[in-house]
Amino acid sequence: MINNKADLNTTKIELQSKVTKSEFDSLKSTINDFTKDINFKLDINKFESVSKDIYQVIDDLQKDIMSKSNIKEVLSLLKNKTGK
Repeated sequence: MINNKADLNTTKIELQSKVTKSEFDSLKSTINDFTKDINFKLDINKFESVSKDIYQVIDDLQKDIMSKSNIKEVLSLLKNKTGK
């Protein structure tokens, strides 16, 4: 039982190496900022991917419209693309 008890010097050393509340709060804030930054970057990547897909669809539609020779074909194409 005596071997399990900490002496005064050991206790002082352990208390000196203990993290303070302000250090803990600072680390917590840094981790939260890092997490927000990662989430923002992931959202930007998703947005860029969707944006590229939309531009590709618009480009394909523009090519289809340009290949049509008269307004009736263009209107028919637009009607088919919009599903109406």
